[in-house]
Amino acid sequence: MLAPESFELTDVRTQRRVLAILNRSEGLQTVSNQVLLRLMSMSRLRQFQPQDVLWRQGEVAGAAWVILHGAVSVAGTVAETDVAASTAIGVAAVLHGQPFTSSGAALTEVTALEIPRAALHLLAETSTGLRRALRHTATVKGYQLPTFVQERERDCVEWVVSCLPPGWSESAFVGRLARAWMASLPDRLTVVVVDPAHDGAPVHQSGDVPVVRVAAGEVPPDDIAFAAAVGIAEQSYLLLDTGACAPAERVRWRHRAEKVIAVQDGGHRPDTAGVPRAAVLVPVVRVPGAVGRVAPNAVRVRLDPGELTGNLTDAGLAGLQRLARSVSDRTVALALGGGGAWGYAHVALIRAIARKGVPIDMVAGVSFGAMVGAYYCANGLAGLDVLVARGGVFHRWLPAAMATSHIIGMLARRDLGHLQLDDFEVPFFPVATDVAAGEAVAIQGKSMSFGVRASGSFPGVFSPTTGSYPDKTTSVRFVDGGIRDNVPEAALLAAGADLLVASNIVPLPAPQKPTGPMINLPFWRYLHELNPLGRMQDAWRSTFILFHSAGETGTLSADVVYDSKPNEFLATSFKHAAGIVRAAEPEVEPVAEELARRWQLMLAKAD
Repeated sequence: MLAPESFELTDVRTQRRVLAILNRSEGLQTVSNQVLLRLMSMSRLRQFQPQDVLWRQGEVAGAAWVILHGAVSVAGTVAETDVAASTAIGVAAVLHGQPFTSSGAALTEVTALEIPRAALHLLAETSTGLRRALRHTATVKGYQLPTFVQERERDCVEWVVSCLPPGWSESAFVGRLARAWMASLPDRLTVVVVDPAHDGAPVHQSGDVPVVRVAAGEVPPDDIAFAAAVGIAEQSYLLLDTGACAPAERVRWRHRAEKVIAVQDGGHRPDTAGVPRAAVLVPVVRVPGAVGRVAPNAVRVRLDPGELTGNLTDAGLAGLQRLARSVSDRTVALALGGGGAWGYAHVALIRAIARKGVPIDMVAGVSFGAMVGAYYCANGLAGLDVLVARGGVFHRWLPAAMATSHIIGMLARRDLGHLQLDDFEVPFFPVATDVAAGEAVAIQGKSMSFGVRASGSFPGVFSPTTGSYPDKTTSVRFVDGGIRDNVPEAALLAAGADLLVASNIVPLPAPQKPTGPMINLPFWRYLHELNPLGRMQDAWRSTFILFHSAGETGTLSADVVYDSKPNEFLATSFKHAAGIVRAAEPEVEPVAEELARRWQLMLAKAD
């Protein structure tokens, strides 16, 4: 008898599985992965024995359930059925205050994630995306909106507070961010300026960015009271500006923060006094020149303090727009799987995404997927053009790379320069396998060439990549990231991905008719099985089946998936780079269209 599966909410495999289930659940399809991860952190794992009751027909749903292991018998008014693992039950009923239409009892030993009603409601109160999903489901299904959603119809959804390092003007930063935000996203914003010199009723100012100026006196006890006091209606976000306040006043206002932007300028850290622990932190660093390791979920902004009041560069504007997407739970991430020259199909996918106008905010890559990610994150679409043109060069250097994987890093460094991974404005995570620990690792705090080399050091073919972790004390031996995680979406979830695209470019081998022995007798069958050519072919095909399957596992929690089909090219066909790109173009088009559809749903206004 097989031992029961073990689940831990802090384990990425459990998170990946739960996300895959929730992403298919009614009412949650358009909710960002980061919101769902926060929901998961407020839930708990439960164990049930056979015949234990999980929910009862007719009771108003007090919790939703995600069945992770075992089977549940569902008895309802229409029919009786069994529900196996990987199923979510009761999400829409909980969100909309509906009673269960069935009863559920364990048939076997069951492991289930219990998502309390209070957790779903609390998250809906502070999540714009979940509130949008609730309104959509209520319209489609004819449900009545939950009371707590109705009460917030004319109220702000999320307060955004900025914590800046010395020398940065909070008022200038908030103003710049608000303009970049409104120019790129269809959200309703109001900047709330707390002015110690202001006396009397709130003053509204119209313009590019709506502003309400309030006195720095006593802070109203809750958002509804504040909205009533200042006359704010139907807002998505309120950006707090306490730049003119004394420290004690600033701390008092920061207590209402739901999202906190913490900007680090070199070695200068921001003052976060007064920020509640429950607030969602969005760390921001300036690049290049960041001091120390950059947090995995940090937004990179190439912005000098002087630009806040002077001319804003294109890079500064792009950084502020990435920040707005991160704060509003709309970060788009791309996981690029390994697969040698087949990785050029990633180029076709990225180009198709760009044509649809969908931004890419972070990239993780394995093996040649890491190479594609490096060229794109360093130089955008122009970098991909260079990468395709280098196909013949890669093909010629491949034999030398078998002697030392340093060649892999050298080829990337020749085109992209001596970049550090922390220097990339679009965060880039090459993923390798720590062969001693048996775990996939997103390389950070190293050079770009080291990360790309480590990610592509296929064992037995290329030499391993050795070094130490950023603490300088722990030695490490890296091999190809595809050995453990061939489509590295786990690294992107940890980095804050909301809308996740996964690209699995190792195709299954084309089906073939197996050959039999010349004579169907035991001795001849034995000789047939000894045939070294047949066994080599089995090993070759099995390798790609394994890598394709590993890639499929890595796409479980992705919102949109590209799954490559069999083609005429080999994994070593780097000299046919342009042909691989062209062959992939018809396949990636529907993937890009689906991503664009999901992106438009995320952009949908709160109303």
